[in-house]
Amino acid sequence: MYEGKSILIFFNKLLRSFSIFFTFVIFLRLFIKLVSDYYYQLFHGIYSHESISLTSHAILEVAAFALILAVINIVILSDIFLFKMRFLLRSFLFYITTLFLTTVFAVLLDWLQINSILAWASFFLIFTICFAIGIGIKMLKTRFDNKKYSELLERYKSKFNTQ
Repeated sequence: MYEGKSILIFFNKLLRSFSIFFTFVIFLRLFIKLVSDYYYQLFHGIYSHESISLTSHAILEVAAFALILAVINIVILSDIFLFKMRFLLRSFLFYITTLFLTTVFAVLLDWLQINSILAWASFFLIFTICFAIGIGIKMLKTRFDNKKYSELLERYKSKFNTQ
């Protein structure tokens, strides 16, 4: 019974993570195309020519990337496998593996011009900033939740006069 439940939890998290990563990567790439033709030139390989639309090949590339990233997310960030590891260490491990995976995909699938230092510097800078913002938001949410639960516990104790 319990094993079946954990498999369902795993696939639920996998589907949720895949959906989030897939949607984020698609919107990020479309945003880059819309914002600047200069950045469009840096991230040239994933778009069809003269169009804002993504090729079906590019969508499959992003889907494969999002699926692998979702599995990595579940393995590293959930409590299913690494339940005793500190959050910041998990986050750093996730950062390194995600950076490596993204770099491999960018090189193998020609998402970035390999010889463009500006493209790679922009990629690493944007990647690091977005990751730091995400970790900051997660830490703030955790701090807020801890405070909320502490207040609820204090109210419960005062209501039932327990120590």
